[in-house]
Amino acid sequence: DFGILKAYANYVTRNITSTYNSSQFLNRSAEQIGVRGNIRPNIDAWFQAGLGKYQPVGTTSTVNFTGYQLGSNYYLSKRTNLYAILGSTQTSGQDTSNTNYALGIRHTF
Repeated sequence: DFGILKAYANYVTRNITSTYNSSQFLNRSAEQIGVRGNIRPNIDAWFQAGLGKYQPVGTTSTVNFTGYQLGSNYYLSKRTNLYAILGSTQTSGQDTSNTNYALGIRHTF
């Protein structure tokens, strides 16, 4: 916690083996860092970036990926907010890139 900003980090690893064919498996690992803070009392924003790698099922090749996400919440009340999120992921080996966004309203009960 750095006053108005909060930093966070995440590491995940997962190994999955098929119950029908033990030669089919998926290995995945990733790291992520981010920061979140209030811009105003009713507006917060965050930025996070990460990288990782996975081994597709049935292959010995490894695919590396990177990604980022930028988002914000505008709180209309204690339980209702508007949100906007933009994210992008790039992969090597498959040479793909995806950019996505989300806009919406959230109400919690």
